[in-house]
Amino acid sequence: MQYAFKRPCLKIDDKILEQYVGEYEVRSTIHLKLEREDNQLVGIVPGSPKITICAETEKDFYINGQLSNIHFQKDKTV
Repeated sequence: MQYAFKRPCLKIDDKILEQYVGEYEVRSTIHLKLEREDNQLVGIVPGSPKITICAETEKDFYINGQLSNIHFQKDKTV
């Protein structure tokens, strides 16, 4: 079913992707490092292989074959 309903993996401008590069705390026990590689984001969790993160929009991303969705939202500054 995953292949029948496969979502697109869009090419996003490098300037937009660069905004998301950094380190994130997913849970207190999971730290994720995002890097830009070949016009895509890749996720690195210590002890695990790199994960390619596909873009669905400029702010919405997913991991192919997993029920993981990532939405980036900037905090409002005071």
